[in-house]
Amino acid sequence: MVWRGWDNAEIYHRFVSEHRIYRRLNQRMVELADLVGVRHVLDLGCGTGATALACLRVLDMDADLTGVDASEEMVEVARANILDPRARFHVAPASAVHSVVQGRFDRALCNAAFWQFPAAGPVFESLGRVLEPGARFVFNVPAERVEGERHAIHPFQIALARSLESRTGRRFEATSLTALSRSRIEERAADHGFTLEDDVRFTYTGVQRELMDLMTIPAMIGPLADGLSDQDRDQAVQEARDRSDPDEEVQVPWVFFLFKFRGQAR
Repeated sequence: MVWRGWDNAEIYHRFVSEHRIYRRLNQRMVELADLVGVRHVLDLGCGTGATALACLRVLDMDADLTGVDASEEMVEVARANILDPRARFHVAPASAVHSVVQGRFDRALCNAAFWQFPAAGPVFESLGRVLEPGARFVFNVPAERVEGERHAIHPFQIALARSLESRTGRRFEATSLTALSRSRIEERAADHGFTLEDDVRFTYTGVQRELMDLMTIPAMIGPLADGLSDQDRDQAVQEARDRSDPDEEVQVPWVFFLFKFRGQAR
């Protein structure tokens, strides 16, 4: 997904601020990362800073947090909104985090971004250059993006699929992105010194309005509406919204992966 551009940054930041899903995901992320007493935290794919804020609330005053994102606009929003002197932000893809950060980290977190990286191997390789031996890396992935995980298809998603099909002439798949293989993730991680310690299921309960508003972010709807003009894309989303109940409850399952860095690749 291409997250560059002010439209993406501003609409995404508004979505994160207005809806509960990122707050709940960040809360669970911070719990699993166990940041008590941790001094140096890396926020990978930091976006506009929602995860950074969640971490800063629990970190000691002498701790520090470094956020890295490939989108310059996302990072600019994070810098403008987070004035905490413990935080700093850099622009770089996840596979090149080692090129922009200094020092080593006790924890690395990645909220709602890992499955969007082009390849897992280079990300683990780059992290291995900046993590302390024994450091923990926690990231999450929607269950629909993980092979073999159960997940539901909600009415708005079905309505959007039908709306897009009518405009593109192509059959719409449940997901436009290849699902991640847990075994391949473990293999790529092990290649660079990481061991999977646990995976934890978490189900977020919200309403369809959140799914609808998520699709107003160009980077989210873009891959699904590939080949459509902006006008046709927006009309497809609006048509699906009109056919769906925004207040209908939805349950969205996620998988949190907890890796430990051994300090040396096999």
